[in-house]
Amino acid sequence: MRQLINTSIFIISLFLAGCSKNSSSLSQTFELAFFGPESQNITAEKIKELPYASLFVNQNNNPNALLVLAWAENSDNYQQSPIALKWLSANKELVVTQAGRVTKTVNLGGGNITRVTSKSTDPLALNLLLPATPKTWTYSLSWQPGQHNRYVAHSQFKITGHTSLALTLGEQQVTTVTEQVTIKDLNRTYENYYWLSDKDGHVVKSVQTLAPNLSTLTLTEAKPFEE
Repeated sequence: MRQLINTSIFIISLFLAGCSKNSSSLSQTFELAFFGPESQNITAEKIKELPYASLFVNQNNNPNALLVLAWAENSDNYQQSPIALKWLSANKELVVTQAGRVTKTVNLGGGNITRVTSKSTDPLALNLLLPATPKTWTYSLSWQPGQHNRYVAHSQFKITGHTSLALTLGEQQVTTVTEQVTIKDLNRTYENYYWLSDKDGHVVKSVQTLAPNLSTLTLTEAKPFEE
C-alpha cells in the first residue's frame, strides 16, 4: 500500500495552472522544500524559512511527511464554507482541509475522500469553544474505491479537556474535542479527535478517519495559514 512519500531533502518545481476564477494560486511557479523522513529532523528554523504555510501529516502512524500549501481556494460546497486549503506532498499526494477538517484527498494509498457537502456550516469553522456553536452537524460524505456516494453522516462533538501541545513553532494551550461520526446506512460509527487553540478555536492538530475502511490521518500544524 502506497503511503505518503517522504524524502530526505527533496525540492521540486511545480507549475500550477487551471485555477478557477474563485481560486487564489499562491504562485504560478515556485519551489517547495520537503523534509523527512522523521519529523524530528525538521527544525523550527527550517519551518520558519519556508515562505508558505505547511502541515505535518502521517498516514496510519507512518513517519511524518511535510506538506506545503499550494492553493487557498474559496469553495461553494456549502453555505459560508471555509477556505479550502490544498496541501501537496513531494509525491503529489493532495490533502484538502477546511477549518481543519479533511474534505478531499487525492493519490493516497488505500482510498480517498472525494467530497464533503452540507447545507449548514461545519461547527469547526464556527469556533467550537463558543457556547453558542452547535455541537452537532449533518453532512454527506463520498469516497473511493467503490461507489460510495453521498452517505449521510451525523457528527456529535464533545469537549473533553484542556492541555498544552508542543508544536514546531512553540507550545500552545489547547482544548481537546472528540467527534463521533455515525453513518446509519452502513451501521458504522467512528471517532475523530481535535486539538483547538484556546486563543481562537482553530484546529492545530487532529486525528481523522477519512471514511469507513479508509486510512487515518494525523495532521499537525507546522506553519499556520494566514489569510
